[in-house]
Amino acid sequence: MLIDTGLDELRENYCLAMVPHNGQITRQRLLEIEGCLGVRPRGDALHAVFAVEPERSRALLGRELGIEDGRCTRIALEEMFVELAGGQDREQQAER
Repeated sequence: MLIDTGLDELRENYCLAMVPHNGQITRQRLLEIEGCLGVRPRGDALHAVFAVEPERSRALLGRELGIEDGRCTRIALEEMFVELAGGQDREQQAER
């Protein structure tokens, strides 16, 4: 995945959404939401990186999935890298 965006835009317009597992929300369903770049399971939640600001991702999660208790925060560059690149191999193997 290539993200060709300036640092200021990355800081302002990208976020991490932490969506509680509830049995009905899947990784694939999150990836279908506008602006979702990647999803990986982390403990009792799914972590999804969005190319939109936190307020917009919260609204998208509410509208698309009925999620009212998702947490969306700005994401540091290092954390974004880990979320998008870390664990991808394990997820891809699990899907096979």
